[in-house]
Amino acid sequence: MRILVITTEWPTPDRPHCVPFLKRQVELLRSKGVDVYIFYFKGRGNPLNYVKAFFSLRKIIKMGNFQLIHAQWGQSAVPALGCGLPLVITFRGSDLYGITKMDGSYSLKGKLLKNISRFMAHRASHVILVAEQMRSKLSNIPQDRISVVPSGVNLNLFYPMDKHECRKRLNLSIDRKIIMFGGDPERPDKRFYLANKAISLIQNTLDVELLVVKEVPHASMPVYINASDVVLLTSKHEGSPNIVKEALACNCPVVSVDVGDVKQRLAGLNNCYVVNDTPEDIAQALINVLISDNLTDFRNTVLSLNEEALIDKVLNIYNSLIK
Repeated sequence: MRILVITTEWPTPDRPHCVPFLKRQVELLRSKGVDVYIFYFKGRGNPLNYVKAFFSLRKIIKMGNFQLIHAQWGQSAVPALGCGLPLVITFRGSDLYGITKMDGSYSLKGKLLKNISRFMAHRASHVILVAEQMRSKLSNIPQDRISVVPSGVNLNLFYPMDKHECRKRLNLSIDRKIIMFGGDPERPDKRFYLANKAISLIQNTLDVELLVVKEVPHASMPVYINASDVVLLTSKHEGSPNIVKEALACNCPVVSVDVGDVKQRLAGLNNCYVVNDTPEDIAQALINVLISDNLTDFRNTVLSLNEEALIDKVLNIYNSLIK
């Protein structure tokens, strides 16, 4: 099987650690014997970049003998219009929800992105959503052309470790309560300001530190998670946030606003909270976690999200489309 993956996000020399979930998916496909060619282009909201990508892609398709195209994010699929090959599109969140401004509201560019994504979804041979909650955004698409396949978890990488040892490795305080922020603080949709406001409300009650993890190798993430007392997610929207699943695989509690499939992942778990997106509610949930000595085996809840099993679902979709 030879497929062409189109994406507007891929590791580069200046951003070597971005989209680890996508890089890992490609590695798993290759380990299954799939010949994967990566077509990466920078869209940056510029129509000219998409026109250039359209023509570049045609040249590659002529030489490549591909059987299928898999676009990551709705906008990445635009250059594949009319290519004559089966097209699979994975929607991951912002492509169907929109792009947020610094004040948390959705931008005009974000609304345009949503419309483009829906347009491309109608032209796809098959659509993959990373969370069931996203299905409502594509209500006009025949349901037999939609599959829900979350990004999987590398359970061999993410597992419980000794907290004190992890803190020593990272030169973190042994005594302080550490709250790990689950996102890039520079991205408006991650709403870092909301996390900061919540932390400010509990600093007089508990000795806490907000740990921001950015641009680190994915292989180092389990050390940061295991060094933390809780992972905090304050995003405006998400699809199926990997940081939540990875935290659970490490038996680390999670406090999150209600986005994506988080409520599904945390349902019934002691010492994990899905809260309203107000600093007061977030702060109270954090306090509840940090003063609790309730240790729970969260890892069992994500065993079904083993990346090996989920990549087989993607392969089954490919096989159903290749004649």
